[in-house]
Parts: sequence; C-alpha cells; structure tokens
Amino acid sequence: MDSFLSRFITYFSSREFKFYSANFNPNHVDRASLFTRLCVCSVSAIEFGALGSLASGEGAKSTNSNLTSNLAEFSRLGDVVGIYLKYGQPVIVLVVDGEILNDEQILGRFILIHQTATKMRSFSLGLGFGGKLPVRTLTFTVFKSHSKAIHFKETLSSQCKKYSLFNKIWVLPFTVDLERKRVSKWSGLPMTEFKEDLMEKVLFD
Repeated sequence: MDSFLSRFITYFSSREFKFYSANFNPNHVDRASLFTRLCVCSVSAIEFGALGSLASGEGAKSTNSNLTSNLAEFSRLGDVVGIYLKYGQPVIVLVVDGEILNDEQILGRFILIHQTATKMRSFSLGLGFGGKLPVRTLTFTVFKSHSKAIHFKETLSSQCKKYSLFNKIWVLPFTVDLERKRVSKWSGLPMTEFKEDLMEKVLFD
C-alpha cells in the first residue's frame, strides 16, 4: 500500500495536483487564469447570452481557508487527497483503503465523500444563470485482494457513483486491485482523461 500511495502522489503531482498535508499551503494551488476565465465567459455568452456571461466566476466562499478546511475533511475520509483547480473545475483525487471496510462502511464512506464534495462547489467557475462547472471527485478504492476488488467493482461501484448532467457534484469510483495490479474505472459516463492502462504502468511497473 505504501508503495502504491507514493507512486500515486508522484503520478498526480506530475499532472499539477497538489496534495493535502500538515504543511499544506493553499497558495501553491493554481487557480483559473484570466485567460481561462475569459474563455468560460465566452462560452457562457454563446450559450446563455451576454447577461449570462456576467455571472461567471468562483463563489464568494472560494477562499484559501475554506479550501484548506474542505481538504482536511476529505483527508479524514481517505489516506491521500489531492486537488486541481487550474481550469476552474475542481478535481479531487482521493485514495480509500477498501480492504479494511465492509460493504455498509464503503457505501457510507461514499455518502460522506459526496457531502464533502458539495462544499467544493464554490471553487467552480460559473457558466451563467446559476450554472457552474462540475466538481469531480475521483475516488480510488484500493484492495489488496482480488476477490474484494471484484466484489466492489461488480456490486458496489455503481451504488457509489454519483453522476448526473443535472447534479454537478460527481463522485466517480476507480477500483484498484493490488493483487492483480489493475485499475478499473466506473461503468458508463462520464469519460475521463485518466486512462487505466497508463495509470497501471506508472503505479505498478
């Protein structure tokens, strides 16, 4: 597990994620640039009209102190938590040790993850008339045994996934099988830029 966590942090750090720790500095987390904000405003203007574009921007609660507080909450739900805010869509990566949890505890853990993810809504750029970019929480549930990994993937993963075009707080479960050295994503939409085969090469080879 320790080796996996180390490689996980290295992999996502290379993709500009910042990881929460006792010495976490929120100023090191890149926020959306002016260019990104202008692009979002342009898209908003096309889709919603000029008045809609005026609503673009992060929420009033998108402060460094709230970011630190929210990540601290995530850290109580998993072993490792990272954040990416560069393009105005919060992406959280979270590692959960599923080996030590039973089914009921896993389902309860994902409910808490979803509740915590809603607090990141303020860090999403607006798209006009109340619309915002979605919050994505990519949750990597790790199992030492293949049998438990398969059980999670085939039985629990669909219940843990929270995704809807109308509800912009997404919790998306990856399954990590340490025994077989496999990473599997959730079933169905949305698509993800993090490909399983590429992650397996970095995390296990």
